[in-house]
Amino acid sequence: MQRTCQEGMTLIELVIVVLVLGVLGSIALPGFSAFMVRNKIGNDLSGLQGDLQFARNEAATRGQDVLVVALSGATWSSGWLVRDSGGNVLRMRQGLTSGNVISGDGSGTITFNRYGFTSTHKIKLCIPNNADRDAKAILIARTGRIRQAFDTGSDGVVDDGVVNFSCP
Repeated sequence: MQRTCQEGMTLIELVIVVLVLGVLGSIALPGFSAFMVRNKIGNDLSGLQGDLQFARNEAATRGQDVLVVALSGATWSSGWLVRDSGGNVLRMRQGLTSGNVISGDGSGTITFNRYGFTSTHKIKLCIPNNADRDAKAILIARTGRIRQAFDTGSDGVVDDGVVNFSCP
């Protein structure tokens, strides 16, 4: 009698593989969604920070004031534009599609002079329904230095102790 070799998997083996994959997926999914939220936050803030740096560089290059203006008052979430003192638009960004809220501490206009200097500004980014847990900020010094600040302690205060967040 000759034995035949069968290839493939049994139904029990297939069920076990699907079950193991389901358990691994349920463990990985919450971490992945938190990663996606943090990624959207980073993209929103980096876009504004990049345009602020561009405005500072253009002010020094052109030897004239360059302004970054929020399109909707002091709320940066609706978008912003970079323009020179003559009113020529150098760059424009549309509003955020992520649902995050970016707001400033002043009039919604940041002016860099021909040396790249400005007055001190704080711009914060808040995530709806997340309170202060993932709040972040862009801090602009008088010298024009632009940097991001983070609240890693989930207490609404940036780690350097300078900014106190109160997100809507």
